[in-house]
Amino acid sequence: MFENDVSLNFDGWTLFLDRDGVINYEISNNYVKNWDEFQFYDTSLEALLILNNLFENIVVVTNQRGVGLGIQSMDSLRQIHRNMLEQISAFGGRIDAVFSAIETDDNAPNRKPQTGMAAQALSMFPKIDFGRSIMVGNSFSDLFFGRNLGMINVFITSTNPNPSSDISNLSDFVYPNLLEFAKEFFLFSLQVFWAGNKRSHKLLYLNHIDTGFETILLSLKATEKKVFTDYELSNLPYTDDYMPNQDYWALKEKSAFNFMDYLDNKRTPLHILVVGCDGGWFANMIAGSSLYNVTAIDTINTELIQAARVFKRNNLQFIYGDIMNIDTMFQYQFDIIVLNNSVQFFPNINSLNDKLRSFLKPKGEIHIFDSPIYSKSDILKHQKDKTFYFRKKNCPLLSKYFFFHPIEIMREYQILYKPVAAWKRKLFYKDTPEFPWFRYVKI
Repeated sequence: MFENDVSLNFDGWTLFLDRDGVINYEISNNYVKNWDEFQFYDTSLEALLILNNLFENIVVVTNQRGVGLGIQSMDSLRQIHRNMLEQISAFGGRIDAVFSAIETDDNAPNRKPQTGMAAQALSMFPKIDFGRSIMVGNSFSDLFFGRNLGMINVFITSTNPNPSSDISNLSDFVYPNLLEFAKEFFLFSLQVFWAGNKRSHKLLYLNHIDTGFETILLSLKATEKKVFTDYELSNLPYTDDYMPNQDYWALKEKSAFNFMDYLDNKRTPLHILVVGCDGGWFANMIAGSSLYNVTAIDTINTELIQAARVFKRNNLQFIYGDIMNIDTMFQYQFDIIVLNNSVQFFPNINSLNDKLRSFLKPKGEIHIFDSPIYSKSDILKHQKDKTFYFRKKNCPLLSKYFFFHPIEIMREYQILYKPVAAWKRKLFYKDTPEFPWFRYVKI
């Protein structure tokens, strides 16, 4: 477990990784001699995806004596590493360089625990600071290598579940696999950010990118003229006169400012999670107050990339990830969780509520607004209307990603705003939000 020294700033840090026993299975008393024998751990690709934007440099330093012994060819070793890097990259991860020590002599300068491979890395990446680096390995030589260079040492117990006292004494942290380290370090990096330290403005990833839903949703947004230039996005919810959907954005502005007034009345620092970013404009609006540290999570990678580029506040962090696939990482971390026009993309609102409640601190709150929640008696009609609308916009497949939740299921929520009847709104109150504003308070 990383210590809660949230004064640290992880910009410019380097991650050094051993290979066998950390990224892929180690073959006991033998060598991984070819690509057919190379097997990633089930969790390694996900771990490297998470670690991607947390480090300035990520390098592998691996002892491969099998080449020096003639058991494996150099061409085979290079092929293993080419294929390894291709698969890591395809999954969304990154390795910047691989350094191999093929010598047979334990005292050879490049062979861990000697520091020759670190010198090679420094030559390639001159800004590396070994005092701002982490070594992750599964052997004594890995840890001694890290200690010789003044790095933080992380021991992976994949091949040694009961490490000796010598190994324990050299280990700053111990994890069962690379993924558990990645999750812990990800959370610690967020805690550093939440403590008010400078963030790097990089988009962080928690899950492999799935473009299926994204492609369909962005196709709809294009037909609705809700895809924006950087300039247009930076000004939302305000719109220039030439932009379409003026009435829509006027309502979004009103709902957003109602919520901001609610937050500002608390007059206290808050950790806020925005679920479903809609381009990031709403999270950016909240982060306009220095009282709030805002984490915004979504699965629309194209919009998140743009948001991270456009909105560069030090108290705002964007994350790509499926909130339902996050286990304990976010438990008890947030004062406020808000879903603005996003609850309709979750199939089971009860499961969603259970997940979000686990993320709340005591007395934390969940807010849901500008989201299509209707009475049971009205749902069928609205489902038919929406299905027709998606077909009209040539996006019929979106129907399977769009879910209608009955207001009756929101029993644990208070209603902070209740819209007038539809016919009254159409005739007299067109400038008022269409959907209720719900609030849940954790006891």
